[in-house]
Amino acid sequence: TINEKRDKRGFFSLRLTAINDPNSRRGVYFDPMIRSVGPCSEILVGRFTERLNTTVVNLDESVRPCLFKSKVVSRTHACFRVDCYGNWYLKDLKSSSGTFLNHIRIAPASMESSDFLLKDGDTIQLGMDFRGGTEELYRCIKFRVELNKSWKMKASKYNKQLMDKMKSGLLDDQDDCSICLTKVKPCQPLFISPCAHIWHYSCIRRMIVSTYPTFDCPNCRKRTDLEAALDSDSEEEDDDEEEEE
Repeated sequence: TINEKRDKRGFFSLRLTAINDPNSRRGVYFDPMIRSVGPCSEILVGRFTERLNTTVVNLDESVRPCLFKSKVVSRTHACFRVDCYGNWYLKDLKSSSGTFLNHIRIAPASMESSDFLLKDGDTIQLGMDFRGGTEELYRCIKFRVELNKSWKMKASKYNKQLMDKMKSGLLDDQDDCSICLTKVKPCQPLFISPCAHIWHYSCIRRMIVSTYPTFDCPNCRKRTDLEAALDSDSEEEDDDEEEEE
């Protein structure tokens, strides 16, 4: 429903997360960008310049343009638009090096595109590598888009039960590391995934760092974002349950 898409202020939101390709060292990493705007709003996507940054620096970060330090991104490259129902769209604004939605270019060079409806998890690429992409300033920008708070994790009862067991040191015999097949024990460095699976940190470390901040659980195959914040509504629900008990 529309209400589920809105935040507490009635705004719709999107989050851009850099795609880290473990097979290539030529990606451009940037901190996740979150923007929250009202219905029928637009968010500019373009190249970072000192002049433009001076203009927007006083704006609240949640409504600023999405700016990237890359020469293959045009100053006004594209834009995101959200309608009154919380549907998000992508539009190319006559960029020279192209905008790609799920690996498909949405408009020829220097031509404005129509609006393309976005789905949660779509991948977007701005521009194409120039000079082989050997310099970061000439690399394309790739990111995953998440819509309307979909990236926020919610704590389940199983997550809470596992944390309680960890605090009291009452792990079951079944709580083995599925990688080395030995038991997890007190004082060992451990990693607990958002889906509540547990491993020795030394066993799972390579898998964590190779695709960070994305993590694909080797046990249940669930994909999560390790930098996503816990949904505040979920925390409030847990507090309410504890008070009732």
